Amino acid sequence: MKTLLRKLACVSVLVLGCSHTVAFHPLTQAPQELSASKTNASVRLYMPPELQRATNTFHATMNTWTIGYGARVHEFATLYLPAAFSDFQEVQSPQKPEAPAVLVAIQDVHFLMEDQAAHITMDVQTTSASGAPLFTKEYRGDGWSGVGAALGAGPFAQKGITRSSTDEALKQIFLNLITDLRRETGN
Repeated sequence: MKTLLRKLACVSVLVLGCSHTVAFHPLTQAPQELSASKTNASVRLYMPPELQRATNTFHATMNTWTIGYGARVHEFATLYLPAAFSDFQEVQSPQKPEAPAVLVAIQDVHFLMEDQAAHITMDVQTTSASGAPLFTKEYRGDGWSGVGAALGAGPFAQKGITRSSTDEALKQIFLNLITDLRRETGN
């Protein structure tokens, strides 16, 4: 009887699926090339608190996943930008920055997980210390797809693939943003 109940429990999990939250491992350091070529520029970051709390729920195979992508975007921003620029501060409002700083305002983030690959678009507006817009741009990053591995390996592999794909997409976005900021600040 116990064996039958165990089998039924396993089958129901496979058929009905489960709901999971994707928890990220903390980022510990930015890519070495950022700090090796640190730019002497002042950058201020603004990301609305509601965007920092943004989540997305999606389905993969028979599982439902919830990912706190807003917190991960914020974590990347507060690790990568200070690694690339000598003077970095996070600000609580999108006001005109004090000279000579540039304000980087993350206005929106769109997150889509499709075929076990993260597709992220981040809308950024930058403002000079004079209050003049420097550039407004939509950055896009696409993480690798682990659909084949995820199908065969189950929920733990799906969680790992989701984390890796999201991080790969965000790394692309922030490296491109930093390249543009360096060009605009003349560094």
